[in-house]
Amino acid sequence: MKMSLMLTIPPVAEPISTAELRDYLRLAAESDEALLSEMIKAARGICEAFTGRCFIAQGYSLFLDVFPQAGELGFLRLPLLSLDFVKIHTPDGIVAEDDLGKYETDISGGRIALKNGAPPPQSAKQHGGIEIGFTAGYGAEAAEVPSALRQAVLRVAADLYEKRGDMQSPSGSVILRSGAAGLLQPFRVIGVE
Repeated sequence: MKMSLMLTIPPVAEPISTAELRDYLRLAAESDEALLSEMIKAARGICEAFTGRCFIAQGYSLFLDVFPQAGELGFLRLPLLSLDFVKIHTPDGIVAEDDLGKYETDISGGRIALKNGAPPPQSAKQHGGIEIGFTAGYGAEAAEVPSALRQAVLRVAADLYEKRGDMQSPSGSVILRSGAAGLLQPFRVIGVE
């Protein structure tokens, strides 16, 4: 089954603030505000990729050619906050919304399943005819992100800031070098490499 994932609503906040990073780095001046902000975004992205989780709420569209035969679909981004819509696209550009009432949403397991007897969504469009919109993350605010994940983002952001200008190293080595691996490991989704 072919799938493609598209970020539709980026996070509106970050797990840590520039003030927290500035304090951690013991910086006095506020002149690096834009740079610190970029380091935080990059660090969040690295930590999210390592764990397979979204930290701050973000919206996605998952495009499928066909709905799984088993009638159940696991999401590529966790934790699942909500199933927002299921749309069926036709080859001529018409879009119809499927009834969300025919799906059971397993928030803790990060999956949806068809209720007994409910027909799966189908599209005559050969590629990406089924669009499933969902929101993933711990919440819209930094305070909703587990403290271990916030601390990991802080450590990775600090490492990126301190090593700026150096040759870029793979994100895995940044996680190890910064000491964030131990904080992130318990949150890793099984199967994330």
